[in-house]
Amino acid sequence: METVAKTQGGASQNSCGVVHAAYNKTFSAGAMSVYSDVMKSKPGTADGKVWISKARGLILQQDVEVDMGAKGKGKQTMLFSYKK
Repeated sequence: METVAKTQGGASQNSCGVVHAAYNKTFSAGAMSVYSDVMKSKPGTADGKVWISKARGLILQQDVEVDMGAKGKGKQTMLFSYKK
């Protein structure tokens, strides 16, 4: 099964391609910092990461992976783009 995501322009893309494009954009954006955190509770675990541009102080990407045990797992990736 292939997961498809829509770009900001509305075009459909393989979700792996979207993620790779985001990583390439992030790495070409100059110096950056990556922060991560883990939240554990009775229902499950949430593992998050955020990429912040050192040059502009803006969030470039945010990922959250959730594991709810028998209830399932999920992942959310948010990519941010800003007008220059």
